[in-house]
Amino acid sequence: MEVRRELMIQMLGTPVREGGIMGHCVGKDKSGKVNTLYLNFTQSEKPLALVALNMDTRQAKTYRAPRDAGAWGSIAASDGCIYLGTYGTGTLYKFDPQKEEIEDLGTGIPGEEYIWDFAEDDYGNIYGGTYGNGKLMKYNLKSGEKTDLGVFREKLPYCRRIYKHKNGKIICSMGTNPVGMGIYDPVTGEKKFVPYPDSNANGFITIFYDEEDNLYARYQDALYIIEDDSFVPFEGKVQEKNLLVLEDGSKVIRVASGEVTIQKADGTTEVIEYTYDSAGAEIFMLHKGPDDKIYGSSVLPLKMFSYDPKTGEMVNLGAPCSAGGEIYSMVNATDRLFTASYGHSIVSVYDPKKPWNFGYEQENNPRQIHAFISHGQNRPKQMCVGPDGNIYIATTPVYGQISGALCRLNPNTYEYKVWRGIVGDDALESVAAIPGTPYICAGSTPETGLGTAHGEPHDAYLLLFDVEKEEVVDTKQPVEGGRMIIDLHYYNGLMYGLVTGGWLFAYDYVKKETVSVKKLPARNIIWPGLHITRKGICYFGGDEKLYKMDLATDQIEVVEHIPDWRLGFVVDEEENKFYCSVKSTLFSIDL
Repeated sequence: MEVRRELMIQMLGTPVREGGIMGHCVGKDKSGKVNTLYLNFTQSEKPLALVALNMDTRQAKTYRAPRDAGAWGSIAASDGCIYLGTYGTGTLYKFDPQKEEIEDLGTGIPGEEYIWDFAEDDYGNIYGGTYGNGKLMKYNLKSGEKTDLGVFREKLPYCRRIYKHKNGKIICSMGTNPVGMGIYDPVTGEKKFVPYPDSNANGFITIFYDEEDNLYARYQDALYIIEDDSFVPFEGKVQEKNLLVLEDGSKVIRVASGEVTIQKADGTTEVIEYTYDSAGAEIFMLHKGPDDKIYGSSVLPLKMFSYDPKTGEMVNLGAPCSAGGEIYSMVNATDRLFTASYGHSIVSVYDPKKPWNFGYEQENNPRQIHAFISHGQNRPKQMCVGPDGNIYIATTPVYGQISGALCRLNPNTYEYKVWRGIVGDDALESVAAIPGTPYICAGSTPETGLGTAHGEPHDAYLLLFDVEKEEVVDTKQPVEGGRMIIDLHYYNGLMYGLVTGGWLFAYDYVKKETVSVKKLPARNIIWPGLHITRKGICYFGGDEKLYKMDLATDQIEVVEHIPDWRLGFVVDEEENKFYCSVKSTLFSIDL
């Protein structure tokens, strides 16, 4: 990293050294015995890692792919090899236990970004479901030939989970809107899409086997057995089959970074610890907590960490919730730290003065208190404390759905209220309070649940919301061509908003009008990326640069060039420090 002034930039370290488990399967070791759990990890700055944990020897060995950050899809095929499907490039990898190396088999299907999952038929072929256009790939284990079998339905981007039915057909979970299953017959080559019975469903169905290898589909509380290429309603309970079964009859019942739990054939359980080589997890967001420490979240895996500027101590605290993605936003309220995470928009509360003891009960710390997935919300983009002392959360909906929400949470009683569709079909991206008034502002985007498109592209909305009246009292589209208001900050009578494409607007809540719109020198704006100091100095990031702008004079200058900087920052005005991350490393800059 370029250092322009002595001691201006400090590399503080990597707070989370764990990798994120993207997939796992049970397969054969070098001798041909089915005794190895294969786990594929994503990590920052290095290609994906495949960890082979031999359950007989309790030894783990790490193998590195030639490229690609991670792989969702994995399968132990009948040829004794492990196959991986990556995200980002949609590459197919092969690990042969005999050779002990990962072979790059090239792109699965040109133009497809992900290979989500695999299944094997009765004829020596494996199938991979893709994201991009929702295609099905066939790979012949003997010849190495790859075949693009095409889409099941046009404009359906996800072919997500793949299974082999007892009748030999390949069944695919399709989404996000409409929901359904793709069916491919390896004998005839026939391919068709079967929509889910409820036409209002969106997102994904969950497909699983029972102990007799029958296939079932579940969506919310509805259960179906898949028979005769149809969803057949099923009454009663079904036990899902565990697919992680070793040769000796033991079953892997829990998989985590550093340890797995097995249930032996006699019913007893054992926890097996293992180590692996990891470059660390990418940092997703940063926040200054109520105890003046810097808190942050890693992504895949979701871990919360703290950094103490006074002592230099950096601690990987653990996961404050059951979500597996990342913490999107944090806010301080009642001397505690509230976190909101993806997926399922899960909110937790943490008291830094008390020992870490995650759970769901009153005595736990952090305590998981609510998931706004109950109202169709998935990504809690930003939080603020409103003038009424409540926490307000701007959220985007689940996959395949439209209409984000403004959510309110009482930080003492945990009572909540949700205003979904408060800006029509749009999602909410940002939220900030106007001190000394009954107002908060929220910024929108027409980009809603992933995999969903709705209506014509349009400019983002700014909402003025009265927390006492519980209603929107003004709506504006402040920037022509601005599709997302990614951050908001109040200063000196005006609400400032940062907009994708590199725009800064100022909104006068008294006059209810946009009073200025300025084009910024950066186009690829950092999210979340706006802070205005008490002296009227505005900091924002974009195009790998940190900028500062004097709001009184409109003068803009580059503070520092930060190569590979992609995600947000936090400004500590009391210590005159700026904190940001580059991949898995935390940095500070003296302002």
